[in-house]
Amino acid sequence: MVVRHIGRFPPPYGGVSIKNKLLYDTISQYVPVKKLKQRRWMSKRIYEVLEILSSFLPNQKLIIGISASTGKSKKYTQLLYLLARNNMKRSLYFMMGGTEASRIAENDNEISLYGNYKVIYVETISMLRKMRDVGMSNVELFPNCRKKPGYEIIEDVSQEKLKCVFFSNIHPMKGVDTIIETASECPNIDFYFYGEIDSKYMDDFLGQINGYSNCTYMGVFKGKGDSLYKELSKYDVLLLPTRYKTEGVPGVVVESKMAGIPSILSDVSHNRDLIEGEDGWILNSNSASELIEILNTISQDRSLLNNMKSAALASASNYDIQTYTNKILASLGVSGNHNGGGY
Repeated sequence: MVVRHIGRFPPPYGGVSIKNKLLYDTISQYVPVKKLKQRRWMSKRIYEVLEILSSFLPNQKLIIGISASTGKSKKYTQLLYLLARNNMKRSLYFMMGGTEASRIAENDNEISLYGNYKVIYVETISMLRKMRDVGMSNVELFPNCRKKPGYEIIEDVSQEKLKCVFFSNIHPMKGVDTIIETASECPNIDFYFYGEIDSKYMDDFLGQINGYSNCTYMGVFKGKGDSLYKELSKYDVLLLPTRYKTEGVPGVVVESKMAGIPSILSDVSHNRDLIEGEDGWILNSNSASELIEILNTISQDRSLLNNMKSAALASASNYDIQTYTNKILASLGVSGNHNGGGY
């Protein structure tokens, strides 16, 4: 029986491709996993078609990670049901989208269709409950995981200025404008921005932050893994007051936990699922005034910040890929004593 992976790898380094690469690298340590290699002559479209066709070959167990955007995963699931239902019944489906669980749970036809997967892995408890509440017994939890740091994280709370970091695409809908408004009222707190700037917002963004000595644009960070954790750990708190209702489960929040820094998040999509006790705050109104109040509180109470950093680091184990590896291997019907595979 062949185990095959279906789904995009980096580049680009988006949430879907990062999750797929992590799954492949982890599972292939224990069992050979086939993956169609994209040849130089293959366009993205040709590669995707050939990859999907490869999943219809008989006697396969599939590890599926296809984006739900533009209905891709739904169309693929329908094809798999029609053309390779036996493969489907042996396969693991990793949900790649923040709104897909709700869509499936609200449609009887999709409940029946997706019920043919052996296991569907969703990223949050609220997704899990939503789907189980409509009778889907094949749903399990697999958060937006990362590989834990290869070095010891030491929480460091200095008595200098509070340092806040934004680490995402720079766009007003991500809440960047809220952070800048906050910065204008908090001259004793420093704000650092990483990420690609939306072309239509570039002039406004750069013009605004250049007016404040406590705001710095750091460019696009190219590192990943330990280098990313080390960069994030330079700061005291992550800010993500996004207004995107389809935000999903932001990987940077998980990466911040791995780096031992708490998060302040808006109450949209599944952000509330990511705050566990004292490892961060949820912005109920998602306003600059609320953010200002929280930042002033932790800036003046460094013992509170220290406790939050410890809680963030403790919660990171819930997002460590190794925490879930045995469960995934068991779903595939394999043990953890196999040699790795390859392309």
